[in-house]
Formats: sequence, structure tokens, C-alpha cells
Amino acid sequence: MGAADKGINGIGVKELTRLFAAIVQQSNDAIIVADEHGTITQWNRAATELYGYTSSEALGRDLNFLSPDGVEVESADFTQAPGDGHTVDHFETVRERKDGRLVQVSVTISRIVTDAGQLLGTVALTRDISAMVRARDELKEVERRMNEAQALAHVGSWDWDLAVEFPSWTPELCRIYGYPPEHVPTMDDLLTRVHPDDREQLEENIESVKRGASNDVEYRIELPGGEVRHVHARHHSRVDQSGEPMGVHGVVQDVTDRRHYEDELERLATHDGLTGLPNRRTFDARLELELARAYRDGVVLSLAILDIDHFKRVNDTFGHPAGDRVLTKVGEIFAEEARTDELVARVGGEEFAWILHGASAEQALIAVERVRAHIAATDFGETGHITLSAGVCALAGNMEGAELYRGADLALLHAKRTGRDRVVLAEPSAGPPGGGPSASGPQATG
Repeated sequence: MGAADKGINGIGVKELTRLFAAIVQQSNDAIIVADEHGTITQWNRAATELYGYTSSEALGRDLNFLSPDGVEVESADFTQAPGDGHTVDHFETVRERKDGRLVQVSVTISRIVTDAGQLLGTVALTRDISAMVRARDELKEVERRMNEAQALAHVGSWDWDLAVEFPSWTPELCRIYGYPPEHVPTMDDLLTRVHPDDREQLEENIESVKRGASNDVEYRIELPGGEVRHVHARHHSRVDQSGEPMGVHGVVQDVTDRRHYEDELERLATHDGLTGLPNRRTFDARLELELARAYRDGVVLSLAILDIDHFKRVNDTFGHPAGDRVLTKVGEIFAEEARTDELVARVGGEEFAWILHGASAEQALIAVERVRAHIAATDFGETGHITLSAGVCALAGNMEGAELYRGADLALLHAKRTGRDRVVLAEPSAGPPGGGPSASGPQATG
């Protein structure tokens, strides 16, 4: 036997060829061997099971005969030696069986070349991945539907395998946080846009989940353009068989619309729908708080009751829509004139109450007179000029809220009876004004 007949470790080339053929036939993967021209020289049993062709039907044919007509598929040039030094290609493609059915396959092409780079042949190892592709497509469809459902519900989610650096985000979570869908997020991205007042609480919640806990939290997100979003997040941990945390999962719902709706309901419950001022319910609660604070801190407190003069005549002459416009404008003037720590409420049809925290009787009289003059100087359009009467009572002794209100209301009654368009200060006793009460206005200089 010459040197050309020697193979490896003294085994002849023919013997090596037979051994290789036996290995090919016994493999559970479809193996097809072709010569340097791409002509099939070996075809194993698994290839027959995959493609439906017997070895006698396949041998001698071109390796590309399995590529379906009219279907664009990925393939390799089996007759060219690799120019880049890589002798192995791997890709997924479509092949056609003898019965015409298309199958998804994973193909690994190994080229056999000499040391000089001459192509001697090709080995193609093929596996049927149809079930895997179907499962992958089904998973993509599930993800698509989940993303669609999350978008409709304004719910996003993130998942963090603690063994890797970066968490994964759903597209809706990127939208909630104001990031583009293709953004590769980090945990810093989850925290940097959280409102500074809420960030520490969220960090504590996430750290507790990393230790195996579950929790809920609401916080605010500040977007680069200044928009603020309110979200509700639920976190839970994933643990291994020994109970050690291995991952963290978070579900984040954008509840901004709900929060605005709740805020609007709260506003409607506590404020007058026409003027936007606090209503009687809010006034009563605030008066009790202010009384308690005044007695606790030893500060002065005054209350004014104000009423639009001849308002019924406005409604009867110009109609209720005109009367509503008058009330709205008066409410705007009150909101403009009152301090931020004071409260002006609409407590009746055309009656308003003003809590002046920290104002003595004289200071309250000056403030209310300023509003009376402002309203008297305002042109209300078709209704012309409007006037206002008011009574002021300062907290004295051990007055309760009802006594303070009664004192201011009696002073208002005195203002009405003595000519209107004026402010009257109640006597310290909070009884009916008399004996020369303090008053201000165009007809009473005090």
C-alpha cells in the first residue's frame, strides 16, 4: 500500500471512507455529502425521513435540488472554497420534501478543503426545526398580543434576571417612561425619571423585592418636557428551588387619567362648580381647623360674611345666565384678593364666607373693604355695577365656630339695614351690632 493509500494512524483511505459512511448512516441528523461540484455522494437514513427521498433518488443530484421553486430562501454556494477562511456556515432556511411540503430546517455547511485551499467536498447537516419555528412564532404572537393589551390598559412591565446587568422592558413601559421602544433600558432609567420626592421610596421597594418580598407603590414620573405621570407599580421576586431570589418582576400601570379623574371628583365634592371657590362643606371643615389652630397657637382669627346686594333683581332683570356671570366674576375677584393662607368659600346663593387667619378685627376690616371697593369699581357688563355688603367678626373669648359665624352674619345684616355697599365690624361680644358699630363704605366712614 502506497503513501497515498495511507490515512490516519495507518488506517487506509478506503477504510476511513467506509467508517465515515457508517457514521453518516447512523446519525439521527440528516447528513448529505457532496463532492466539489455539489453533486450528492452520500445520503443517510435521517435525510430520507426528513425529505422523503431515498438515497437512490438523491445520489448524483445537485445539492440544491431541495430548494423550493419561487420561494426566496437562504442557501450557500457549495462549489466555492471559502475565501474568508471560514469553512462552516450556519443558517435557517426552507427546504421542499418529495411530497411538496415545505419544512423549516437548520443547516450547518462544513466545507472540506486541502491545506492549499482546494475544495474537496461539502457536508451538510440538517435538522427539522419546524416545531421550534412554530413555537417561536406563537411566542412572538403572544408577545404581540400582550404588548397590544398592555398598550390598551396603559400597563407596562419589566423583568430583571439578577445574574445579568440589564433588565428587559416591554414597549408600553418605555412609552410610560418616555423612552423610544428600541431603547435598551437600565435600572437607572427606572429611577432617574421618578419624582425626587418619590425616588427613595421606590428604591426601598425594589431592594426589598431583591431580598424576596413583594410590594405595591405609587409614584410620579417626570418626563423631559415637564409632563408628570402617576403610576402604580407592583413588584414581586422570582426565587430558585432553595428560595433564593434570582429575579425581580415589576408591573407598572399608568394611572394618570385615573388620578386626574379622582382629583376632579374631589374638586367637585369640595368646590363650587360655578365660581370654582370652596363650597360650604369645605368651609365648615376649614373653620374648625382654623379655630383649633388659633386656640392652640394663640393667634388672632377673623371671619367675614359677604353678600351681593340686590342679586335677586339681577336674576329677575337680566336672567339667571347673567346672574351666573356676576357670581363667577365676583369669585375671580375674591380669589385674586385673598391671601394664599386664607379661604373664601361660596356658602349660599350669593353669599360668601372669608376666613382670615392671623388677621385682627381692624386688619380684616381693611381687607374686606378693599374687596368691596374692587367689586364696586368693576364693570359687570350688561348688569352694570354691582355692590357688596359684608359683616366681620373677630374671634374672642371661647367662641365656637357657630358663634363666630353668627357674629359676622349679624354684622352683615346690620350692613344691609343701614344702606348696603358697606362693611360692618361686629362688637367684641359678637352680639347684634349697635351703639355705633365700626363700619366702612361710601355712606359710613366709621
